[in-house]
Amino acid sequence: MPEAVDLAVPVYNQYAAGLPKGCESAALTNVLNYYGFGVGPCEMADRWIPRSSWDFVWCFWGNPHSYNNGNEICAPGLNRAANNFLASRGSKLRSYDVSGESLYDLCKYLDDGYPVIIWTTVHQGNVGNIYARQGGYFACSNSHTVVLKGYDPQMNKVMLSDTIDGYTTYDLDWIAWVYKQRGA
Repeated sequence: MPEAVDLAVPVYNQYAAGLPKGCESAALTNVLNYYGFGVGPCEMADRWIPRSSWDFVWCFWGNPHSYNNGNEICAPGLNRAANNFLASRGSKLRSYDVSGESLYDLCKYLDDGYPVIIWTTVHQGNVGNIYARQGGYFACSNSHTVVLKGYDPQMNKVMLSDTIDGYTTYDLDWIAWVYKQRGA
């Protein structure tokens, strides 16, 4: 059985950063700072992630600084933003969209030292009201994005860098279920 892994991923609080709907920006910032890039969540939200009035797959739908007019961006768009940022810094690192892999399979990236951004729900609860669909993606009322930063297979736990709740530990099977329900 693999050993426990807990990567030293930082955690920016999205509210303290002025991004009440900017969990994706803050989560990406946490990962980039894990690699030493020294970027802030507002720079990520305002400079690197495009916005749209309707597209939430490739752009942030709305304004991440707004409680009332902010929605989300999905993995394809956040992945593109990450790679644009990395290329601008001359980095050989690349981001990959691993949507569709189970949470259990994502743990192999942690074994290799790579944190993984995952779409879940606020406070890791049940999926809320689905209010929009685009392609195979959906937006729900309690959508949230966190960084999977560790796991302990013997204790059946995962460790998250959560831009609302800080560093958290949850039952691996529960987070796998929430992640799958969220449309992994």
